[in-house]
Amino acid sequence: MALLSLMLGYGIVLEIFRHVLTPYPGVEKLATFGGLIIAGIIVTFSTIYPLVAPAASGAFSIVQLERDFWAVQAVFLFGILALISHYGISIGRNLKGMIFGYCLCLATTLMALALRSYIGTSFRATRNFVETFSYLASLSIWVIALWSDYPSPVAKPSSPLDADYESLVLRTRSMVGVMRSYLTKTVRP
Repeated sequence: MALLSLMLGYGIVLEIFRHVLTPYPGVEKLATFGGLIIAGIIVTFSTIYPLVAPAASGAFSIVQLERDFWAVQAVFLFGILALISHYGISIGRNLKGMIFGYCLCLATTLMALALRSYIGTSFRATRNFVETFSYLASLSIWVIALWSDYPSPVAKPSSPLDADYESLVLRTRSMVGVMRSYLTKTVRP
């Protein structure tokens, strides 16, 4: 059940990416692809690590996997908030409520997991109460924010995010071309 909850939470973060970055399809693809790759790495590591190091697998638990997933989600949300702030991306009331509610739930869960790792299993009952309360608070925020549909503001036709992405694409293509020329020189002396 915990793994399903983690995956659904990860889906919420990817959905926030999709809504914020819809006007910027290249950046949206990059963010979604990166998010899925990192989720795959975490799941693969958590599956393979206990098999490779069975002596240390007792130390590796679902709590650590849960903490890692929540931490990655926090990093992604911080990244998307940094993008919104840096590039001045305008978002609607619905998306603001979605982000705020999930940030509240995420922060509370990360704090509860951290306290559980320090205090131990005696913190379990308090953790359950705190997580239930934060979940209900997040749902309340979502209900208020999503009660009626407020259309998201239309993105500016030419934003700095598009320009940064296009310059990154051009530099990458240039570097790949240079590397390709060096590779052909080394293959054919």
